[in-house]
Amino acid sequence: MLRDKKWDVIQNETGDISNDISQYIENRKIYYRRYPLMEKDATKFFIGSRGCPYKCSYCFNKQMREIFKGRGQPIRFKKPERFIEEIENEKTRGFLKYVCFSDDLFIMNKKWLEEFTRLYKAHIGIPFMCQIRPEFIDEDVLANLKESGCDKVVFGIETGNEDLRTKILNKRIKNDEFIKMAQLFKKYRMKIHTFNMFGIPTETLENSFETIMLNVKIKADMVASSMFMPFPGTELTELAIKAGCLASTYSFKDIPQSFHRKSILKTPVIDKQEKIHKIIFIACKYPILIP
Repeated sequence: MLRDKKWDVIQNETGDISNDISQYIENRKIYYRRYPLMEKDATKFFIGSRGCPYKCSYCFNKQMREIFKGRGQPIRFKKPERFIEEIENEKTRGFLKYVCFSDDLFIMNKKWLEEFTRLYKAHIGIPFMCQIRPEFIDEDVLANLKESGCDKVVFGIETGNEDLRTKILNKRIKNDEFIKMAQLFKKYRMKIHTFNMFGIPTETLENSFETIMLNVKIKADMVASSMFMPFPGTELTELAIKAGCLASTYSFKDIPQSFHRKSILKTPVIDKQEKIHKIIFIACKYPILIP
């Protein structure tokens, strides 16, 4: 038992992971009773899997896997037929017109994807979007996604500087991989939505403009961005503390309310990077404005 001046804090042991997540089908009526407008929203979000196989330095995933090590499978999928049933429950309400799959990496299990998309095309038939990575993309996967109704894909570029992405963010994807993948998406007339991050420790102003130019090069249709959000305990936050960008006492109580306004980091160019973050979409949409 951990003692506090005001409270007795009891910390339970870490529980086991449920390997069969097919048993969990959301009862969205609970939300709809409280927020009726949610039911009438034509776009709804679904998650068919849990976990991610990667260990990016800015993400909590590595710490999550360490916490639950030996307590279950870190990556789990709902059975395709059960997941289809979950989506059908919403479709029968009559409001569902577009589906967003919020899985960390929707396409990481090719066998599961083939079975799910076959059922999705037969029983749902509604346009959808999903999150992907270049390592899992080939002509077969793209053709399968397109045929089953996928009209938009989402992926994180994070930064246009390859060294910063692979060595600092531990996201080992080269710029050429993004470019080749984007060419395939354009071939199949699928829209591209990217995630980008500014204010990364050691990031220079030139690196920030590299992020804009890579988005321009791949002809991204939608460009989303944020300022780096330092989550305590992650490798990138520890790097920021060592670099003097964050106070050594930084903790959860210091986390900003939003990563869309200002950065909590202190660097020589952070004010300029905040401005770039706010105009990246316009810059990518109209590259002639970049100078």
